[in-house]
Amino acid sequence: MRAFCVCGIPARPVKTRGQTSERKLRGSYYTPDPLVDACLALALARVHGSATRWLDPSAGDGAFVRGLSRRGLVGALTGIEIDEQAAAACEQARVQAGCSGAVVHDSFFCWLAHDEGEFDVVVGNPPYVRYQFLDASERESAERALARLELAAQGVANAWVLFVVLALARLREGGSFALVLPFELIATGSAGLVREFLLRECEALVLELIPRGRFGAIVQDVVLVAGRRAAPAQQRRIELREGESSWS
Repeated sequence: MRAFCVCGIPARPVKTRGQTSERKLRGSYYTPDPLVDACLALALARVHGSATRWLDPSAGDGAFVRGLSRRGLVGALTGIEIDEQAAAACEQARVQAGCSGAVVHDSFFCWLAHDEGEFDVVVGNPPYVRYQFLDASERESAERALARLELAAQGVANAWVLFVVLALARLREGGSFALVLPFELIATGSAGLVREFLLRECEALVLELIPRGRFGAIVQDVVLVAGRRAAPAQQRRIELREGESSWS
């Protein structure tokens, strides 16, 4: 089967699930320490009150747990990780960091169905994986969770979009967040669900552009997105930055 092209650029044939590596299916690309530290700095700068309940919806092998430890922060961490080995490594990192809580070996979307807790801070690097590659049970759980928010997955091409919306929906009002997201947040229509949620439900919004090559492990442009959960509003202000202007 031949792929079509646009403006003379050959299009890549769409891979099936069976043609894709397990690592790519799960978006298992972990976050370098400097990017973790930048995320935590942005999140903590927006905390109102104390930050005691942390959520990492895609905890990997514990990059953000180790980041909390480097900053001398303790609290109750809930980490969700679908890969069994990574979840075990993250749980070990949690214990070593002195954080209470637990790392749950489960799909984030399935976990949502049996946990209704609220959190003070959400941090993480959601997996970049095609929505069609999720298991049917994960898609069904995600769509039920969206329906409770009166939202739908129509037009969503990648699972990171749903990770962001459903994780931020678990923030208490006034809770803060900072996430590592692909540049698609700004550049594609399929990320519209995230943009709409941010503008309606969040304040103190900052988008910090990180070009590829800034860190050795980052091979594409990413965006650090930070803000605070707030009551819905008609209008929000977004601050757009480039580089490391606000990191500490």
